[in-house]
Amino acid sequence: MSTRLSLLFAILITSVLGISLLLIASVALAESAYEDESGAQSESTIQAYQKATSASVESNAHVEDLFVHDQQTEQTSLVSDRLVSDTDSIVYLPAISILPAPLYADDMILIPAGEFQMGCDSSKYACSADNVPLHTVYLSDYYIDMYEVSNWQYSICVVKGACTEPHSERSGTRYSYYSTSFYGNYPVVNVDWYQAWSYCIWDGKRLPTEAEWEKAARGVSDTRNYPWGDAAPTCDLVNGSINEETPWELCVGDTTDAGSYPAGASPYGVMDMSGNVWEWVFDWYDVGYYSVSPYINPTGPAAGAFRSRRGGA
Repeated sequence: MSTRLSLLFAILITSVLGISLLLIASVALAESAYEDESGAQSESTIQAYQKATSASVESNAHVEDLFVHDQQTEQTSLVSDRLVSDTDSIVYLPAISILPAPLYADDMILIPAGEFQMGCDSSKYACSADNVPLHTVYLSDYYIDMYEVSNWQYSICVVKGACTEPHSERSGTRYSYYSTSFYGNYPVVNVDWYQAWSYCIWDGKRLPTEAEWEKAARGVSDTRNYPWGDAAPTCDLVNGSINEETPWELCVGDTTDAGSYPAGASPYGVMDMSGNVWEWVFDWYDVGYYSVSPYINPTGPAAGAFRSRRGGA
C-alpha cells in the first residue's frame, strides 16, 4: 500500500487550546497496522482538531524518498508514504505549535508562516496518483519537535497514567527495547495512532497535519525528494535501507538514537524525518485529496478508513 509523500522529516516525519496557544506536537510512536473508523476509541476524543488513527511500520524497511519504495519490483516508484499499511511497524510522530512560542520550546523549531509546494513534482519524478498534483499550500506559523519522541519521554506519560504501554516491548531486532534504559533516548515504537494522540494531548500538543509535516520536512525553496535535497540516501544521511554497494543494504537494521544523522536534517533542522521510524500525522487518507485540498491550513479529508503516515524507515 502507499502512504502519502514521505518527504523529509523521516524519509528512509499535538493540541491544547490555551491563551493564544495551540501546540501541535508530533511524537515518535509506532503501532501495528491500521485502525478503521470503528476502532476501539471514540472519535469524539479526536475531533478536538479533526480525527485520529492508527498505523504501523517497520523500522529500517527501505529508505524512502518523499515517496515509497516498491518492494515487489525493488524499484523506487516514488509512491508516497501516506496510507497506513497492515504490517507491524514503527512510527514516530513530530510535534508542532502555534505562536506564541510554548514555554518549553527548547527542542521545538519554528516553522514560519508562508507558502510551500506540497506533493510530488511530476517534472522531476514519476509520481503516484495520491501524490499529485503538486500544489501550493499556505500554513500559519507553528513549532515542531526537533527530535522523535523517545522511550523515556513516552514512559513518563505511561507512569502518569495518561498513556498506555506500547503494544510490544520489542523493536525490529531487539526483544527488550522499550523498558531497557540503554534505549531510553531511542524513538518509541509499537504505539497506535490513538496512543500517539493521547501522548500529544498529555504533553500539551497535537499531531501535525500532513501539510505541516511536509513543510517542516521539505522547506520552501524547492520540491526536493529528501530532507537534505535530491542526492541519493547514504548511511551518513539516514538510518534505513539504501541501495549502495549491495541491493538495499541496511545501515543499522533497527532504530538509532534520535538525532544521530544531523547531515540528513530538514532545511529547518528537524531531525530523522527520513529513516529510523515512520511517523504519524493527523489526516485521514484519501487518494484524491491533493486535487481538492484547500490553499490555507489544510487538515485532510473530513473522514476516512485509514490515517496517513509520513516518512519511512
